[in-house]
Amino acid sequence: MAGILIAIGARLLPLAYTLFALAVVLLPLFGPTRLKPLMSMPRFILAAFPIFIVMALVSDRRPWLRVLLLAACLVGLVFLTVRFAGFWWVA
Repeated sequence: MAGILIAIGARLLPLAYTLFALAVVLLPLFGPTRLKPLMSMPRFILAAFPIFIVMALVSDRRPWLRVLLLAACLVGLVFLTVRFAGFWWVA
């Protein structure tokens, strides 16, 4: 999903934002640990802020997509909050 959003962002955003997002996503792939490879990848992708800018630009003209993204984020927020409150592992 992040790769698709970076590809879309290559057309919508300045080159510097696209290169930053690409670096943030690709750098952790070059040095995975042996025990649990790519376990922290969702946390690393959160630092790629141009991905969120692309989601805002794409959903600006499509209200149904905005509602879908907000619903998915709300479900994720509730799920991860319950896990955190229960002292379970949250990336």
